Amino acid sequence: EWIFNELKTLFSNKFRFKGKEPPMGYVSHLSSHLHDIPMNDILSHRYLRGDFRPDLIEDILSEITADRVHLIVVSQSFKGKTELKEKWYGTDYSLTDIPHELISGWKRQITPSNKLHLPTPNLFIAEDFTVHGFKSENPEIPCLLFDDPLSR
Repeated sequence: EWIFNELKTLFSNKFRFKGKEPPMGYVSHLSSHLHDIPMNDILSHRYLRGDFRPDLIEDILSEITADRVHLIVVSQSFKGKTELKEKWYGTDYSLTDIPHELISGWKRQITPSNKLHLPTPNLFIAEDFTVHGFKSENPEIPCLLFDDPLSR
């Protein structure tokens, strides 16, 4: 949940301090999404996130299984060993099923690698944008901040 909240804060900050865009491109982009996004959300839909939904995460994770994997291997070593040709660019390729023994081996490998882990929370994401003023007895008169041989 903390990752979701971090991302939500980052996107919210990005929306809050968003710069101007070229009007023509911006309007064209927004209008292309009007069929899918409610009018009230059209300006903020890319930035403001809703509520944390762990059930959606569980649904997606349950679909990621060894039985549903799709691998793409790109290598010069397959040159001359392919039987299909891509329609538009003429790229040679092959389609093969993954051997059941290999999938079974993946299913037996149930201990996750310690190289896969979540990052630590980012403590430097700004959340409070309160401007704290400088307190001076007489704010009308400028005051000297540095007076040394290199600067004044």
